[in-house]
Parts: sequence; C-alpha cells; structure tokens
Amino acid sequence: MRGAGRTGTASVVGGWLVRPRVSLFASRRGGDRGVALVVATALAGFLGVAAVVTTLSVAAPQTAFAFPGEGYPDHRQIASRLEAAASSSKGIVRNLELGRDSAQRPLTVVQIGSGDPASPAVLLVAGLDGRHLHGIELALRHIEAFAADQAHAREVLNGGTLYVVPTLLPYAAQSVTQRPAHERATAAGAGDMDKDMERNEDLGDDLDFDDVLRWVRVAEPGGPYRSEDAEPGILHSADRTSGESGAWRLLTEGLDDDGDRRWNEEMDGGVLLANNFPFRYEWFGRNTGVHQVCEPETRALMDFIVLHPEIGIVLTYGFEDNLLQPWPEQKSSDPSLTGPGWGRKPVEAPNKNDLPYFRELSDRYLKAIGLDRAKGGLGVGGFVTDVRAEEELPIPTSDDAAKGGFAASAYYHRGLVSLATPVWTPGVQLARLEAAEAEEKKEEKKKAGENDTKDDGDTKSNAKGDAKGDSDGTSDGPGDDGPDSMNATGDQDAKDGPGPSDADDESGDAAADSDESELPKSVKDEARYLEWLREVDPAAWKEWESFDHPDFPGRKVEIGGYAPLARIVPPMSVLAETFPGHQAFLEGLFAARPHVVLESLSLTEKELGVYTLEIETQNAGYLPDVFAQGVFSRIVRPTRYEISLPAGAEVIGGTTRGPLERIGGEGTTLRTTRLLRLPGKEGVEVTVVSQHGGTDSHRIAPGESWRRS
Repeated sequence: MRGAGRTGTASVVGGWLVRPRVSLFASRRGGDRGVALVVATALAGFLGVAAVVTTLSVAAPQTAFAFPGEGYPDHRQIASRLEAAASSSKGIVRNLELGRDSAQRPLTVVQIGSGDPASPAVLLVAGLDGRHLHGIELALRHIEAFAADQAHAREVLNGGTLYVVPTLLPYAAQSVTQRPAHERATAAGAGDMDKDMERNEDLGDDLDFDDVLRWVRVAEPGGPYRSEDAEPGILHSADRTSGESGAWRLLTEGLDDDGDRRWNEEMDGGVLLANNFPFRYEWFGRNTGVHQVCEPETRALMDFIVLHPEIGIVLTYGFEDNLLQPWPEQKSSDPSLTGPGWGRKPVEAPNKNDLPYFRELSDRYLKAIGLDRAKGGLGVGGFVTDVRAEEELPIPTSDDAAKGGFAASAYYHRGLVSLATPVWTPGVQLARLEAAEAEEKKEEKKKAGENDTKDDGDTKSNAKGDAKGDSDGTSDGPGDDGPDSMNATGDQDAKDGPGPSDADDESGDAAADSDESELPKSVKDEARYLEWLREVDPAAWKEWESFDHPDFPGRKVEIGGYAPLARIVPPMSVLAETFPGHQAFLEGLFAARPHVVLESLSLTEKELGVYTLEIETQNAGYLPDVFAQGVFSRIVRPTRYEISLPAGAEVIGGTTRGPLERIGGEGTTLRTTRLLRLPGKEGVEVTVVSQHGGTDSHRIAPGESWRRS
C-alpha cells in the first residue's frame, strides 16, 4: 500500500490539536500553526501533560505514494515541453503569447500551421479548471504529435491553422505537487467566503498526517448521506422523498479554524475561470468573479477569438460536454434568422438546424475513442460526483459547467461550431471495462467453438459443433455487441451440467446477487469503479479510519475516502490509451470543416454588351459555411461573392460584391446570377469568400464557360 505516509499521532491538549510535524504548518500558512504548536507545548507543560513531548519526539519515515494527478505536468514541465515541440518542429509549431495572468505571468497559445488569417482555423482550449489536469496533458500531446511529424501535420491542416491554448492555469498542478496535496479549481487568489473581512483564515488541515487532504465523515442522524451494509465505505445521497434517512455529514479534512461552524470554506479563494464567460453567467455566484470576463486570463482568450475570426471550430477539454453526452433532440430552439435584431431574446438551447451536426460529431467522437452512445451514463454528474463535502466546490455536471462556460459562450454568443468533452469520467472507465470484458468473452467463446470442432472427429458431430460455435461466438447478431447479452450468455453456459459444487456456487452467487440487487445503481457502479481504482492506484482511496476530532468531541468521526482528483483525473496510463482516439477526432475536424469553392462559372452574352454571369458555389466540407446560431448571433459574416471588373464595366442593378445564402455541407451548391455590362472582351475575376470556409477565385472571359474538373 503506497498511501500510508503517516508520521505520528495528534494529541488534544486543553482544546489544542498538537501535531508532531512543524513542517506541515509552514506549508500551509507561513508558520502560524508553528506558533500554535509552541503555545500548545507550553500549555501541555503547564497542565502537566507529559505525553505530548513523547509524541513530538517520534516521527515515522515518509512513505512514497502516488495518486491520480501525480505525474501530470507542472508549470515548468509545460513550458519545457512547449519549447521542445517548437524547436523540433521545423517551423510548424510556434509559441505565441496569449496574454498575462493575474500575476503578470505569460500565457501561451500555440500556433500549428500557416497562421494565415484567410485560411480556416480550429481552436483547442484546455486547462480552464485547475482540477482538469488531463485536458492539459492531452493538449500537450496533440502539440507534440504534430511537431514530431511535420509532413503529416501539413497534410492534415491543408493550409489551415490549429491554435492550442494548453492551459489558462499553468500552476494548477501545484495543488497536487505541494503538501498536503489537495484539489484546487480556481485561479490564484485569496477567499473570504464567510464574509468576515478576513481572507484564507480557514483552510484545510492534514489531520492524519498522510500528506493528503481527503474527507471527514461525521455520524449525524438525519444527515444528507447514508451508506449501505453491503458497501459501508460508499456514501450516497439519502432519498428523503422515498423515506430514506441519512446518517452522515461530510466535510473536507481539517478544523474549524475561525470558529464559525464552517469547515475549510476558503480552500478555493480565486475565480473559477471555467465559469467566467458570458453565457448564462451567474452573477454573485461562488467563485464566478465580479462580472463576465473580469479576469485577465479569460479576457485574453476572448480577445484572441475576436482577433481571429477565421476560427470556425472550437474544441474544449473541460467539464462542459456535448460529445460524451450529445444534446438531446427534444431540446432545441428555432428563432427567426431574419428580420430586425431589436427585441430578439437570447436562446439557451441549440438551434434545431445545428443539432444534427452536433449529434453526428458526437457519434464520430465516441467511435474514435471506442465507446457507444447507446451505453449512456458517460458524462459528469452520475455516480461518485453527486457526493461532495460541505464547502467543497462541486464537480460540475455539463449543465452547471455551461453556466458561464467557454464552450457554451463560443456557440451561443459567437456562433461557432463549439464542441466540448470531459475526456474521461468514472462512467467512461466503466464503459471501457465492460467493453473489454465483452470482447474477452467473445474471444473465449470463439476459441471454445474452435476447440469443440477440433475435438470431435465425427463429421455429423463436427457440423453440430460448428453450428454451436457460430451461434455462441462468431455471429454478428445483436447479442454479440453489448456486455449485457454477453453476460447473459455466460450465465447460461455456467448452468450446463453443474455438479454438486457448481450448485453450491450457484446458490451462493444467487444470494450475493440478491444482496447486490438491493443496492442503488449508483452504489453498484461506484463499487465497481472503486474495485478498478484500487487495482490501478491503491493510494487513490483510503479506507475510513476513526479519528478523535476536536471539533466533534464524543461523536463518531472517520477520515478517508478519495484522494484529490481521484474522481476527476485518470492515471496517466489510462489517458495514454485514449490519446490516439482524441488525436484522430481532432484531425477529423479539419476534414469536416466547411470548404467553399467555385464549382462553375459562365459568362453568356444576352444582348450587345450585356452578359449574364452565372456563379455556382459549392461547399465541399461536411459542416455548413455558417451554423444557424452564427446567423442568429450576427457575429459570423455570411459567405460573399466579389466580382473584379475591367475599366468601364458595371453590374446592372446590383453591386460588385454581396452576400450569399447559407450553404449547407456535404456538397451543397448555390447558384447566383448577375447581369454585367462589359465594354470590350476583357474578362472578369470572380472570388468567393467564406469566413470559415476559405477563399477561392477564378477568371473567366466573355462567352466562356468553366467547370471545376
């Protein structure tokens, strides 16, 4: 077990909590606890308590441990990897300054590709929440992959640009690398959550000296959480509507330092950058800031989007989500895209014309990472995350994350194709485990069928064996596609010809299944997740241990539960397995982006000196040139035509440039006709310009017809 690391036992003397390690206090608040320790020791001598001195003189050796979050890059490693990628990329990768954070430290945006403002671009953003370390790591791996293979990068980008903001919180990993390790979601800053005009006076305390701030559960009849006899370590919300009664109160590890009966309320004192953007911004919300985009980090990111209108697709790694959990079909909006802007109301549901594209991109994403949309329960907000300690910032559901969220603001306010994914969740991990088990069972049955065929020498028996093998293992029917059907088949196989011991096992399994069936589904799922978590990282979970908490004398108190980030961040090995799928999806976005070209032109003489110009424009990409929300927001400029005329020529009844109608994707074409008066035989040049679909032009002479070959 790697997670012990305990160095001694705390003692309570005259109401003081005396700890054996002075270094703990210096790591928290600059030594103020060290002063308390000296005072406590003096009080102990005055009160005649000699045991404290013995406790102070003994310190067990520190034990190394690891948990989700460790191994992820800190600010120095981020800077080093970005510099190495740029220097090895032969000019493909460039590190630019996005802006400065609140401490005037530089923030980086990485440019991959041409950087030509006339070419379409994709923006990838990660690191908006300090807890989402795997998004930062994944963004760095994307950069390194393009830097390592310049030829492939040029082929994928096809003249376009990928911009990557790996993080707005480069110092986020410090909460894990410093001791005691803890979760921190916000930017640097001091908090006054209890409005007592003092900042950061009530932070967490490492009560059990394991260098990790976990949970404290306090027995309290009628509390918000309960546990089941079959899984006593797992807490879940008491359903009061069905008559359930809670038994536990849940706190973060620490003391009530300021005596206000709130515990560690100022652990996250800064602004939560992930919720500081315009869409559904929560005024006066916890950690949301003074106003929208009030922080230098969020302002720098929004300014970058405004200064780069060629960015048409945004991909966000964070707690927002429309890829793991696609937007539901029944939840959509259908505002008028024409008419005056006065009096229009903002929408909070995706436009019904955009929804099919979002759902298709979600399907492509799930396929790329090896998951099935029909599985469900993949997003944030299921089991594990609905339990949180008092004063602890919640792990937001996709709906909560969208309140002031960057991805939502990019779609609703800027009209961009904005995609978002948490990358990994406990639900995703369970789905991966079930898929692997289903595949393993399928292989086992296939091998069993082959063995049956080889063992039976009789032709007639072989035919029966082959038929049985095909039905069990090699069929492509629906029974082979999901873990539920495979489990049912496995249970049936176990019942074939049981002996006495088999019968006993069956009755035992049935009893166990009966007990398990009484558990809520969230508890069953969490038990399965914990089983996996203990295998891959034993330090990520600590069994509950009794503790004499000075704030709760005479009451049952236990310390344990999840290590920081264990419900959010996967072990690095798991993230590495998901990277190829995410890289493939990111590259696929460049293939899916709109690609507007001139398909054909003709300049036919109608009468003397008057010609009919016919322009056929095609969108060869999958996505439309402008999303419907882009039309509604009036931020994305419509695709336009431009006609360059020779001297003395004119457009009859029109202008030399004008907007085109919205062009759908997948080869949609649009025909436009204009009358021209040409004084001679000199030709004209026609250009089509799309903000997100590129630029194309061709020159044509009077009487000529042209079509793209």
